[in-house]
Amino acid sequence: MKAGCYRAFLRLSRVRPTPVAIFGWRGAGVSRTVDFMSDVSDLTHIIPPQQERSTRFLIRVLEAAERILRRDGTEGLTMPAVALEAGVSVGGIYRRFQTKQDLLRAIKDRHLTRSEQVMATAMEGELHSLDEVVQVFLTTLIRDSGSASRSESLLAVIMESPCDDAVMRARGHVSAERQRASFAEAVRPFRGQITHSDPELAIEMAFLVAISVFMRQVKMDLRAGAPISWTDLRRELARAMAAYLRAPMN
Repeated sequence: MKAGCYRAFLRLSRVRPTPVAIFGWRGAGVSRTVDFMSDVSDLTHIIPPQQERSTRFLIRVLEAAERILRRDGTEGLTMPAVALEAGVSVGGIYRRFQTKQDLLRAIKDRHLTRSEQVMATAMEGELHSLDEVVQVFLTTLIRDSGSASRSESLLAVIMESPCDDAVMRARGHVSAERQRASFAEAVRPFRGQITHSDPELAIEMAFLVAISVFMRQVKMDLRAGAPISWTDLRRELARAMAAYLRAPMN
């Protein structure tokens, strides 16, 4: 993460703590990951629930908001609409979220946290080769995004939301770093199969290419339909990543 962006994240995110039970993250082998467990809460500007009933209320609201986003997009996401969908009062939502932007931040944080956990679990599994690491990484990335169904892709809708929010951008950078760390840790046992003169750089570049191609596909699929299917993308990207990591270097 760029220093300026991370500073903005820290500056804008010191408001209130969010319960780790909802937004917490766990994963092994992520020494380079930014540890912001105490700050991730502050993304949402919500009042942390003090009892189980409040926690259930918060989850109910976030799940309702996610359904609306998938169905109606960000334009359909209003506090009254969420209240109706969740079967709660508008006032109850405003006691947790000051603005619609705060709600969007909470939704993005929740989605990214789930994605980080799913990727960490997949990368910690029993993998037997560099090729298998690449295949499992891409399969998890694409399947977890919901991108197999354009209308159901929460990530795509989140990406279409206003991008001038420094806190949300910073949260995205942290998530990418966590996913990179999970991938790098899974590749570590197979470093001997990497022929690049700088294996660490090769791993970094392979990850960046995969994420860049993936994000472009998500955007294109949402707006006009991507020219290549997700199945073909995963197959060809896996071939490209494996070929790059094994390519002889002078």
